[in-house]
Amino acid sequence: MTGASAHLTSLISLVESSLGGWFMNLSRLNAREIETQARALELQLKKLAHRPRPTPSERQLTVELKKMRLVIKDRLDALKRS
Repeated sequence: MTGASAHLTSLISLVESSLGGWFMNLSRLNAREIETQARALELQLKKLAHRPRPTPSERQLTVELKKMRLVIKDRLDALKRS
């Protein structure tokens, strides 16, 4: 594993632990729990956005977190419609 990929893996593990692995169990959460996880995700994105010179792995993590944010939004919309 290269240094960059090890760093990315480390960052992803940090985010996963801080978010409690929510994305694996998103279908089992209610709207309130998903909203809580969405706030945690936004906090992680804000922290990454304030990095003066993000590494390539941090930029990749930002992309992945933004994708997760879209998944959360879609899930919340589905819950609100049902």
